[in-house]
Amino acid sequence: MWDLRLHRLDIRSTLIRQLPKEMWRLRRLRHLLVDGDGVNQDGTEIPLGSLWRSMFWLHTLETIDLTGFPARVVEKLGRLRFIRVLSIIWALNQCIERSYQEALCSSIKAWWKLESLTIHCGIGCSMEFLEKSLCQGWCKELAVFKVKGGTFPRIPKLIAGRDKFTSIEITVCRLMPVDLSILGSLPYLQCLVLGLNFVPQEAIVIDGVGFPGLENLSVSCRVPWLTFEQGAMQQLTYLELKIADSPASQESIPSGFINLLSLSEVAIRYNVRYANSPSVKMTEEAVREQVAGHCDLFINGKRDQQDEAGDEHCLIAFSLVSIDEDRRRAAALKWAFYNGAITPAARQINASFSEDNAGSFISVQCIRWSCHACAAQS
Repeated sequence: MWDLRLHRLDIRSTLIRQLPKEMWRLRRLRHLLVDGDGVNQDGTEIPLGSLWRSMFWLHTLETIDLTGFPARVVEKLGRLRFIRVLSIIWALNQCIERSYQEALCSSIKAWWKLESLTIHCGIGCSMEFLEKSLCQGWCKELAVFKVKGGTFPRIPKLIAGRDKFTSIEITVCRLMPVDLSILGSLPYLQCLVLGLNFVPQEAIVIDGVGFPGLENLSVSCRVPWLTFEQGAMQQLTYLELKIADSPASQESIPSGFINLLSLSEVAIRYNVRYANSPSVKMTEEAVREQVAGHCDLFINGKRDQQDEAGDEHCLIAFSLVSIDEDRRRAAALKWAFYNGAITPAARQINASFSEDNAGSFISVQCIRWSCHACAAQS
């Protein structure tokens, strides 16, 4: 077996719970994937001695459980100089003890080819030490950065100015406008999973600046008081809100969904024990009203029945896209027509828009036909 020219070994979703020490003899192995997410205690044990002995050329290592190992073992991970994709499990005590903090930061600085880093932490682990210890030049090739369970005081500045991030998962204890600016300035960010470990006291406003390529946004917050202004997140197609119980307020509800021009699906998730919570119901109803006939709504994984009933209202949304004279900024306008004639309505908007914006009208695009009868008329 050890003479095999094995390039990739994936034993996830198997009953294998321990790898033999002879693993080091698989000298051509580049990708090693085992179970482990920091939650399930049945992860596969990896013989770390083999890593240091002759597996330092690994490109992918998922997921290695570092809990219970001394700091010197964590520091030796830095020997994986060619690692590109790495996922580790990090314990609460390791977040607190300085020796572990320094060992992890030392290893991260050595992974100069790292493209994806996932850290599974205990709930509430403070990862602030990463920002204090890592300089702006850390892992220049990093495109995927996920910290699951751990928290940062705010969006770490070490993320700022990076032009390769495509996916970020992070939980913060505070979110300021400058933090949104840091995330919004990432030109290639496509997926953002943002945990807000606090209850907002005012609306979190997302304006039309930044997030040029964001397609998927997941926000976990007891009260997702988000306001999307005109031009916000123009490429966003999927929005997920993970909510929980909190004192209800008529003001602290998400708004501005009509400004998310590319949005096609919204998902709301919450624990079933909060199903009768006034704040949960208020958020759910506010979202339902805003997306009716505009995009699909799923609640705890099931398509919203009231959303399907809303299709009978025959909502037809048109997107009129114009580009100003210098052709650098795009503006979008939306109109919705209930139970009206499709063709005359479209023709009327086309004419009025063209008169007010001579030469700049590009197209009238029907975003969604909400009933088959209307589609047939077209």
